[in-house]
Amino acid sequence: LYQIAAYAQTFEGSIFVDHLHRDIPSLNDYLHTVTPANDDNVWLNEEWEAYYNCKLNDPENATGRACLPGPTAADGVCQVMLPWACTIIDAANVMANSIHRLVMDHCPDAFADKRGLRQCITGPLLLSYILNTSMQGVSGGHIQFDSAGNMLENLLYKQIQKTGAAYSGVVVGSWNAANRQIVTNIHPIRWTIFSRNKTV
Repeated sequence: LYQIAAYAQTFEGSIFVDHLHRDIPSLNDYLHTVTPANDDNVWLNEEWEAYYNCKLNDPENATGRACLPGPTAADGVCQVMLPWACTIIDAANVMANSIHRLVMDHCPDAFADKRGLRQCITGPLLLSYILNTSMQGVSGGHIQFDSAGNMLENLLYKQIQKTGAAYSGVVVGSWNAANRQIVTNIHPIRWTIFSRNKTV
């Protein structure tokens, strides 16, 4: 929720949709070693500056917002990025799975002689294999696509709530794309947030 941290009080009580995701231990371990000083990933640097509201490559603090040394990616900025890690990994796995199935069906000899891949793999044919994907994602959800290429994705509904000084998204429902059903859990919902005389 860091993108709305400055407005969290205003958004408190709002219900939003989130992707399914789960922790990937090896990725968490890796992120505990990453800082902008030892990683030249442009995306990481951009997220780092946005999350900490600071400027990298400002050793003399000319902007007055030079990034301080110390935290690793896992300490803050990548807590924002981690939910997207499952989606990125799933996308790579879908592509790899689709190419593998296509080659197995149409040009298995290309596993030994890669020169045949250029004539074997075409855009329309690969797209048909992607659309026919049916596999388990690393987030735990099942990956399938409709005829328009939209992923039939299971989703979570969350309410922004404050506990102590921190805001977080509390799960209050879910959407199952396979059977097109919404399941709600009203017990965690804090209805008093919507009252002007709220007691939270």
